[in-house]
Amino acid sequence: MLRINSVVLCALLLTLAGCAEQPSEELEAARKAVEDARAAGADVYAGSEFRNASSALKEAEAEITVQDESFALGRSYDKAIELLSTTSTQAETATSATAINKTKVKGRAEANKTEAEAALKQAEASLTKAPRGKGSQADIAALEADVASAQASISEAEQNYQAGRYKEALDGFTSAKSRSEGVHNEIQQAIGKRRR
Repeated sequence: MLRINSVVLCALLLTLAGCAEQPSEELEAARKAVEDARAAGADVYAGSEFRNASSALKEAEAEITVQDESFALGRSYDKAIELLSTTSTQAETATSATAINKTKVKGRAEANKTEAEAALKQAEASLTKAPRGKGSQADIAALEADVASAQASISEAEQNYQAGRYKEALDGFTSAKSRSEGVHNEIQQAIGKRRR
């Protein structure tokens, strides 16, 4: 009789332990959703949403570890499953936001390219009118270096744009525009001082 009770007790324990299985499929699905979001560019174009999904995944993984290390009869992966579901939902949100934001950044990059090219032409034209004289050679050389740097920024930004890296392209065009405007403004100030 005691032997039968031991067998029944062991079977009962194994059954209970088997009820709290690690959510492997949900974990893999959540990891894939986060990786798919990253591959779509969510870490660049939907940073907040992507961080939320990544954070939920880490939290779920930590909860799974806690449950794996707990006593078999006390294991419950319910919280982990809930976090994994949240992870998948947030990763999908990040992927959707990425498509929208990427289109917006692309448009802004196109606009900034036009503005950067116009500012560069203006800076190059101003450079030909820059006051020259005693002590201005070093200043002119610095301005020429700024113009060359703006040209290089536009070229690099164009390469990023063609490769679909619109955020980097936007940053490059913005930098070139700012540098070119700085050259133009500095030359205009020098011309104004000379007229006085």
